[in-house]
Order: sequence, then structure tokens, then C-alpha cells
Amino acid sequence: MNRLAKAFEKKKALIVFVAAGDPNIEATQKLVVAAAQAGADIVQIGVPFSDPVASSPEVQQADQRALAKGCTLDQIFDMAAQIREKVEIPLILKTYMNPIFVYGKTRFMGKCKLSGIDGVIVPDLPFEEREELVTVCTLHGVARIPVIAQAAMDRIGMVAKDAEGFIIMPMLDAALTKLVKAFSPLPCVVGLDAPTAEQAREAVAIADGLSIESAIVRLVALYGANSVGHVKEYIEKMRKILI
Repeated sequence: MNRLAKAFEKKKALIVFVAAGDPNIEATQKLVVAAAQAGADIVQIGVPFSDPVASSPEVQQADQRALAKGCTLDQIFDMAAQIREKVEIPLILKTYMNPIFVYGKTRFMGKCKLSGIDGVIVPDLPFEEREELVTVCTLHGVARIPVIAQAAMDRIGMVAKDAEGFIIMPMLDAALTKLVKAFSPLPCVVGLDAPTAEQAREAVAIADGLSIESAIVRLVALYGANSVGHVKEYIEKMRKILI
């Protein structure tokens, strides 16, 4: 059983997002390790990009801060390799097609494999153009994890059937969750920016887990390099809610 499947084996999965390079790459490494220790089942590591159109304003601002400090993909891959020596939970990169193409898609996915990255989320890659990554992801064993919003039923079905790892639905929608599950046996998680306790409970009542994007980014923006303890406390609280 691979790491992604194992994350959903016995409980509702808690997935958290950390923006790489904010406030610096050393702090990001500490944050990811702390997240795993606090009960996160999967960590998304956001690759900073100048135009992250599918991200919240908080993540966009974090990306700008990281880029201003010179955060690079090589630094992120080196960091991931060091994290992999310390944690067993799945690590995912959330990125965009431009950084992948500039880096070289074969080189990018090869580095994912070498550094222990289990999957990628590429929100600006249209389903019709997925062949850009299918072969190279398959070659290196990197799962292509989709984000499915409300759309025509035939399109939802196509995306769900093609998914790998798990599926993210960026809204609380029981009908959409049920529809996606009808098309795919993969775990489905609800993605929310900074859910309340009530929203978190509702999410795991209808889905297989909860993905949180902006909450940790906000804590890092507030506390900077001193945010590790605050982030760990927040994740411990959310993990208890999801049990």
C-alpha cells in the first residue's frame, strides 16, 4: 500500500497546506515536520509562483514573500528530501504548469521521486491537456491529484475517473461529493480555506477528509519564524475535531 492510500486507511484524513519559503525555507521544513507530529495525515507544500490564480489571497501574498526572498524549486526539493528522512506521511506539491515547464517536466517529476514527493496538484492544467504530464508522472510514480468543482456531469465523470491518489472538492457540497464517489473509488476530501469546527465536522461527515489551505498560511504571516508552536496547536485541535 502506498503512502497516499495508507493516509485514508483507518480515519478521516487531515490535509494541510504550507507555503514553501514563507517566511524562509528553514522555517517551512520545521512547519511540515511539526504538522506531521501534530496529526496531519498529508501535507501540501505550495511552490511559490508569481500568478497563483487558483489560490487564496493569503497564499498569493505568501508566494510573493517567498519569491522576494529567492525561494527556488531546487531549495524545495532539497527541503523535501530532508523532511522525508523525518516523516512518513505523504508530501504533495501544489504548483502550476509554468514552473514545471521552466524546470523541465521530466526533471521536475524525477526530482519529486528522488525527494519523496508522492503527488502533485496542478490547478491550471486543463483536463484536455493532461497528457502533458500523464506519461512523466506515471514513469516516476507521482500521483496526479485533481481539484473538482461544480461542472457538467460528463466532465466531472471524466476528471474523477482519471484521478490518482485522491480527489479534492473545494466546497461543502454533499451532492457533488456523492456524484464524484459514483465515478471514482478514490477518497474524496473537502477543501476549505480556514474552516470553523462546525464546517470541519460537516466536511468529514460527507467526505473522506478535510484539506485546509489558508489557515496555516495566516498563522505564518502573523507569527513568522515563531509560528511553529502556533501551527502545531492548530493542527492538534483540528485533528481532535476530525476523530
